[in-house]
Amino acid sequence: MKIAKEQDKLEVANTLRANSNVEKILSVRLKNFDAGYQEDWQKINLIIPEDNEKLSQFISVHSMQGKEPLKLTDDGAVIGEKLAKVLKLKVGDRMTIKDGDFKSVEVKIAAINENYTLHYVYMTRTLYQKEFGEKPVFNSILVKEKNVSPEADDEISSQLVSKATVIQMNFNRTNEQNFSDMVGNLNSIVLVMIISAGALAFVVLYNLTNINITERVREIASIKVLGFYDLEVSEYVFRENIILTLVNISIGLLGGIVLNRFVLETAEIDVVMFGREIYWYSYLMAAVLTVVFAVLVNLVMHYKLKRISMIESLKSVE
Repeated sequence: MKIAKEQDKLEVANTLRANSNVEKILSVRLKNFDAGYQEDWQKINLIIPEDNEKLSQFISVHSMQGKEPLKLTDDGAVIGEKLAKVLKLKVGDRMTIKDGDFKSVEVKIAAINENYTLHYVYMTRTLYQKEFGEKPVFNSILVKEKNVSPEADDEISSQLVSKATVIQMNFNRTNEQNFSDMVGNLNSIVLVMIISAGALAFVVLYNLTNINITERVREIASIKVLGFYDLEVSEYVFRENIILTLVNISIGLLGGIVLNRFVLETAEIDVVMFGREIYWYSYLMAAVLTVVFAVLVNLVMHYKLKRISMIESLKSVE
């Protein structure tokens, strides 16, 4: 929550501590800035905690690889993975931060953390004072609830809404719900793409198998004359389909890694980053779906093979 005046912070803090569902609170400096590097600019939310050691109790600041916790130091700022990618920054580079008064400073990048929505930059109060030449004004309070629920949020809101000092309140639960709704819309699109891809795979396999059978009618009829049972005939004809399906699954899984990254990067906007990790069961589901469609085609064509007339086929003229 954001407070109009720092001197009113104590009153708000006491009100929060009196709430039985409030576990911890932390005062921070929260302000919007413009951050840039080589003429590229992005809106950022700068967060300076009053107590660096307590920040991890409210916000998980950790690396993308290995999920190792990152501690704030006076050596430089911590920025999000997406911001680093958009501005083409790496650890050790210097990023320009500019406020509304067009006062700008250059801050060294000490670490890059995992972050998926909006751009957050973290720095110590000592570093802020060193770079901006002024002490940070702690205008916001982070609150950690014991039990997160709509009722608990409403209770806190009702206690503070009447206070003129509180000018803004944001709840993580609401932000998470908004992000989930956005991702849910993407899930619908992904589902349509999966169904379309499955239908396309079925049609392609069906046509290829149908052409294969049509061109080999006399050969299949000859096999039947030799005493092959229907199941044996199907195994003989569909062996090629099975091999091709397995080969295509292998190629598709490898190509899917590249395609997945391309689709995610295309769908992303500057302030949102989607996870790049592909779980093992995603590969398994893709392989199983492909096998299911291949089996369906083979079942359909199996009955067509059973209907092939040995006598009429052998009488056909080449």
